[in-house]
Amino acid sequence: MAKQKEIYELAGVSNESVKGATGKGWAYWIHYLARKNADSLVQRELVKLLPATVASPWWRQKIALGFREAKGKRITGQTAASGFQIGVRRALPLTKDAAWDFLISPEAMKIWLGKAIAPDDTKPRTVKKGLRAELVVFTPGSHLRLRWHPDKWISPSTLQVRVVAGAKSSTLSFHHDGLPDEAAREEMKAHWSAVLGKLAGQLSKNLT
Repeated sequence: MAKQKEIYELAGVSNESVKGATGKGWAYWIHYLARKNADSLVQRELVKLLPATVASPWWRQKIALGFREAKGKRITGQTAASGFQIGVRRALPLTKDAAWDFLISPEAMKIWLGKAIAPDDTKPRTVKKGLRAELVVFTPGSHLRLRWHPDKWISPSTLQVRVVAGAKSSTLSFHHDGLPDEAAREEMKAHWSAVLGKLAGQLSKNLT
């Protein structure tokens, strides 16, 4: 376990902050999970061990991450070059060109971006409450790249959305790197997986 002085800040969160949000400090949560023999568990398993009184998914992820850091566990999804990252993808029953047209349509952009923006609009924009985005690369028929900056993150991350042709379908891929920590990685993995589900649902409506 981490030394006592280190318990007062884990996962980038101070003891005061975690105590203010959950009613308990880091020392309590580290001891709580340790008593449940959680040393060998992965992030999602640790999250499930926490009591229902910690209702916020974000705080559940942070507490689990803090426990792993205190135990000196290896952090997954992290690279030296780009920090934490995730990638999700889904096949769509469309040609590559049709999938690209769908991706950049106003209805689809509202789902995955928050609002539609023009290909030549390279200024930072508030696309939804608490989120700014800036288009930095737009390659028609292939991919686009944005700086993705939620207000709660200190630094922007990078989101790349790509369409890849397949034999009978095309794959829509979201790759998000430069994420601030593992909790953000888990959050964005769930977010983009849900987005792909919504996009597939919208496409199904369009095709009927």
